[in-house]
Amino acid sequence: MTADIARISETIGRCRMLRDAGHVEAVLRAEFQGRLRLMFPDSAHENWINNYTEGAEAHTKVGMGDVPIDVELLKWRRCPP
Repeated sequence: MTADIARISETIGRCRMLRDAGHVEAVLRAEFQGRLRLMFPDSAHENWINNYTEGAEAHTKVGMGDVPIDVELLKWRRCPP
């Protein structure tokens, strides 16, 4: 399995610049995801990259007994003021 160290370094620099400029997490995540295949071009990385970009945790269910709780729903739901 190979990794492109120059691309990884470039991505870290770009993400740090975006963070320091005050961009929100979604911008940093999009930047990072958009560069994953450039940083890890070997086909051996394809499976985990696909899982990450497709949101492997997006439909994770947690809960007690037979009352499942959608983790993504909890993450993005805002409580009323």
